[in-house]
Amino acid sequence: MLEKTAAKLRQHGAQVELNLAPDKGHEYPDPRTFQRYVAWLRKLTGN
Repeated sequence: MLEKTAAKLRQHGAQVELNLAPDKGHEYPDPRTFQRYVAWLRKLTGN
């Protein structure tokens, strides 16, 4: 499902980065993923 959603977004010009981890679900991300998320938010907000 996530792969299909990412593909559709890309078809419409969105820059999508999908990171899947085996044996992980909807839980708090690992430190590396969290750092990347914070960097992305800072880029969007100019902070």
